[in-house]
Amino acid sequence: MRNTFVLYDRSTETVWYPRESYLEATSGPRRGEKIPFIEKPEPMRLAEWGARHPETLVLIGDGDS
Repeated sequence: MRNTFVLYDRSTETVWYPRESYLEATSGPRRGEKIPFIEKPEPMRLAEWGARHPETLVLIGDGDS
């Protein structure tokens, strides 16, 4: 048996299963849809990210939502 993970989207009740280069919705209303993986971003300091992507926001919280 192969160990793997699945992702569950509570908002749409869709299960996403990882394939070689994408996630595939295997059940739920988005069944059959595919989301391609993106390349791992290079590590950078927050200031550099802000300079490259000034339109983005940083969310800070304690994780309790």
